[in-house]
Amino acid sequence: MRRSTHIATLGSLVDAPLADGGAKRSATDDSESGDGSSHPGPPRFVAVSETIEDPNGNDQTDRDALAPRNPDPDAEYSWSVAESPEGSDATVGADPVVSFDPDVPGEYTLELVAPDGRHELTVRAFPEENPDDPENPDDPRPRVEIDAETIGDRVVLTAAATTPPADDSIDPDVDVELYVDDRDKDALVDAGGPIVASEIDEPVRIYAVAAGRRYSVADAIRLVPEGDSVSIERPHDPPEWLDDAVFYEIFTRRFPDQDDPTFETMAERVPYLAELGVDALWMTPFVEAESSFGTDAERGGPHGYDALDYFSVDPALGTMEEFEAFVDVCHDHGIKVVFDLVVNHTSILHPHFQAASDPDHEDHERYRDWYRWEDEDDLEPDTYFNWSTIPNLNYENPEVREFVLSIVDFWADKIDGFRCDVAWGVQHSFWKEVYDRTTADDDEFLLLDESVPYFADFSEGEFHIHHDDRLHEALGMAADGDAEAVLDAVERRANVGVPAYRPFLQYVENHDLDRFLAEYGREAQMAAGAATFTLPGNPMLYYGQETGLEGYRDAMNWGEFDEELNEFYRSLVDARKSIPALGSDAGIERIPYHSDSDHVLAFSRVADDQRAVVLLNFADGPRSVRVGDYVETTDLRTGESLSPTTHDGSLEFEVDRVVVVEADEPTPGAGPTPADRTARDFDAEDGLAAVTGDDADASDSE
Repeated sequence: MRRSTHIATLGSLVDAPLADGGAKRSATDDSESGDGSSHPGPPRFVAVSETIEDPNGNDQTDRDALAPRNPDPDAEYSWSVAESPEGSDATVGADPVVSFDPDVPGEYTLELVAPDGRHELTVRAFPEENPDDPENPDDPRPRVEIDAETIGDRVVLTAAATTPPADDSIDPDVDVELYVDDRDKDALVDAGGPIVASEIDEPVRIYAVAAGRRYSVADAIRLVPEGDSVSIERPHDPPEWLDDAVFYEIFTRRFPDQDDPTFETMAERVPYLAELGVDALWMTPFVEAESSFGTDAERGGPHGYDALDYFSVDPALGTMEEFEAFVDVCHDHGIKVVFDLVVNHTSILHPHFQAASDPDHEDHERYRDWYRWEDEDDLEPDTYFNWSTIPNLNYENPEVREFVLSIVDFWADKIDGFRCDVAWGVQHSFWKEVYDRTTADDDEFLLLDESVPYFADFSEGEFHIHHDDRLHEALGMAADGDAEAVLDAVERRANVGVPAYRPFLQYVENHDLDRFLAEYGREAQMAAGAATFTLPGNPMLYYGQETGLEGYRDAMNWGEFDEELNEFYRSLVDARKSIPALGSDAGIERIPYHSDSDHVLAFSRVADDQRAVVLLNFADGPRSVRVGDYVETTDLRTGESLSPTTHDGSLEFEVDRVVVVEADEPTPGAGPTPADRTARDFDAEDGLAAVTGDDADASDSE
């Protein structure tokens, strides 16, 4: 394998201007983000074709803005462009939360004047990308990883840029640029030279971004002083407990005993989840909402996604104390609790919207600016799709940001993570603040996004794990006779630039989808479930998926389980946790195989000490699939000894739903895999600048 190394361009590390007036970093407070200052956060990376803005519209548009952190609704803020590339006429608005449209490639310095002083923000604008199809697999987005080590008294930064599909080798045609967080520049004695560990007296965040024909999601490290040395932290990495974690989603008001659906009866079901092997429980909303018990099926049943009060639980479920006792029971059984954070919108009956939409209300003028309007004169709210009863909040209003951050603070102390509903409807800048706010004192706190379709940029210091809607779509295609679509969906993750360390939530169904069992049948549902447990990512079960429930929001069928189906899913959970090659650190490869059915799929998973071949069949009834004779004949999931038909150099298996067999090294014909972190080759003496682009001919082979 050929590896080439290239320069890590210094970008804002050279002659770094110092922020004037910003508060020094200090211990964080539950009610503050970062150091409590108004600084707008990390450097921003865009292309000149991308405006940092938050447009109205009933679609899934990437949304962003520039905003002060720890917003004070009564304070005055002003923005300006302090420095810009030659030829630029770009300006910035006068409101506290503003859009920005870079018109020339290069580096911009924006200035925010806030009550606590002046703050500078770097915006790096890359040349315009492919305007026709930014997700074209023939023009994949590069990926980058930054790391560091101490050699003597020096801190040596390393960065590797890769581009799919050859994602296991460094791409010599992609440059890497490094940037110090504008908030941390005063912590470096000489920003343009080698970093000396003993001279760092406060934490320093450094970002790497790769750029070729397209630019990457930025990666980050944090240098934390420890005496005369430093420790290296990776603030964008997921919590350690997420590795191989199995998720379970409940439709909260339909999961416990239906004669007495409360937090107390829900707690009685936790031992079942623990025995099943669940590590994290995602609960649909249980705050006081318009759609509580009694909401009919035509209106979605008691879903809770239209909050009336974000700071109280639905009294029909119990008290806050009873909810906290339920969380304690989950923790006693080793299960994390993930809260469904619904802050893109409120109910149309929420007191704030009632004031906003009523010109005669005494607080109308205040709350009118809390919402986005399709027609403000007629007080017609901006909504997405046909969700006319859940109006969108206006994140360009600092008072809204302050209010939602108070919701985040209130619940973050009570649970283990947020699943963020309609994450694509809220600005990137806000999610970056939520990420910093929740993980500053708890690096085990989880952030899961719902962005459908998923966007790679949500990986940049915003969310640890993403819904994989494309895999779900591909599972349906496999049930219809296009099983190869499953691997295409997995490869898409790398092609669109999602970092290799970002996992995906893999599901057959959830509360927004028809039951796979009802739509495609029992056998296809089992094969799809097996795919979610054997592909790289975190598998999720939607309550009742493992027990034969057919209504997408029906009451859990306690006492009426499909026991054979339940045992099948238990075996998948056990296999996922006991077979190293199915784990989160294992890569995936395409392999040669043959079958007369397009419902059949074969692929290989690769761990450090094991290689396994997975055979899946989405058809009704068994199908044959032939692979090379480099595989063993014991099913690793069941322990059953299989009896494949022997052919010249190959074995033909009869596959019912799923077979997992060990394979010898290597797998013939295997393709490239986006598996583990890439190796880096750099010159320690060059400190910040690794090696030059002229060294592209220097390589090693594997």
